[in-house]
Amino acid sequence: MVKYLGYKRWIPHPDVRCVALCADGTLCAGTLEGVSIIRTVEMTLAEKAAYYQEITEKYHVRRDGFVTVRSLTREGDLSSGHVTISDNDGLWTGCYAAPQCFRYAVTSEPEAASLARRSILAMVRLAQVTGIPGFTARAIRYPGEEQFGNGDPEWQPQR
Repeated sequence: MVKYLGYKRWIPHPDVRCVALCADGTLCAGTLEGVSIIRTVEMTLAEKAAYYQEITEKYHVRRDGFVTVRSLTREGDLSSGHVTISDNDGLWTGCYAAPQCFRYAVTSEPEAASLARRSILAMVRLAQVTGIPGFTARAIRYPGEEQFGNGDPEWQPQR
């Protein structure tokens, strides 16, 4: 099987000089700046969902339950950064709310209902904050958050 393993995420340098595939499926790639050892971990869909939910909750959720992108100060280290307010806050929040709804429909887990409700209420807030029926904000910045009140005409005060 051939896989594409992108620079920075999987290997430390784009110039790969050697590749070795171990009997257990481990892939080793030697580059000019080091060796990457890449293992495939088998897990159930539930285990994978729990893994990504933990990362999302820990690193990508901001005030009111908005799910958004994260800017890193050290490449590859999620703990080094901070959530960034983006014009896609509603998109990512919706992309998080939908699977929580499906999760609740299948498992009846109260946590799934709670997380779905939190995200949906954040999206409702985007529709309410503009004060203009039918016009939804792309994001909300609160006092004390990065670049709040910086004079950028892209951002408007709540109506």
